[in-house]
Amino acid sequence: MLHPQDWSIERALQLYNIPNWAAGYFNISSKGHLVVHPYGQPGPVIDLMDVVDDIRERKLGFPCVVRFQDVLRSRVKQLNETFRTAIAQHGYKGQYYGVYPTKVNQMREVVEEILDAGAPYHFGLEAGSKGELIRRRSPSATATRTKSTCGSRFSGGSSAARSSSSSRSCRSCPSCSGWRTR
Repeated sequence: MLHPQDWSIERALQLYNIPNWAAGYFNISSKGHLVVHPYGQPGPVIDLMDVVDDIRERKLGFPCVVRFQDVLRSRVKQLNETFRTAIAQHGYKGQYYGVYPTKVNQMREVVEEILDAGAPYHFGLEAGSKGELIRRRSPSATATRTKSTCGSRFSGGSSAARSSSSSRSCRSCPSCSGWRTR
């Protein structure tokens, strides 16, 4: 059994294998906290303990999902720029058009972020069936993201219900119940 005095940042890095999967986006801070570099290193740093403290202060409850959209955006950009560089270096005459297989993660927020980040590169979607493709391209699947009263971003609502002057509630936290306008 490990005792607190046996713990170190180096042991945390080794135990959680962070150097082999984090790709510069996650690390352990000098305080021993998990931190996120949303654009990679160097760049801004978000301490996950600060995020947890903020969630507690807002009395949102746990468990909860914390998603860093900028990590997705950065990875899509890096993938496409890497292909552009390799194509130029090797004199390849073809083009690279990346696609995101929606079966990997169908959450609207993820798909929208990847499509938005990939737009300059003509990044597309791959769907396993016609029905899946229709669901991905339906008006509800491409609704405008709005900021809720709790600060989270979400999609949805009819165009008549969406208004930049009103603050909306999300569906995912106890302090915001439903889609009502506040």
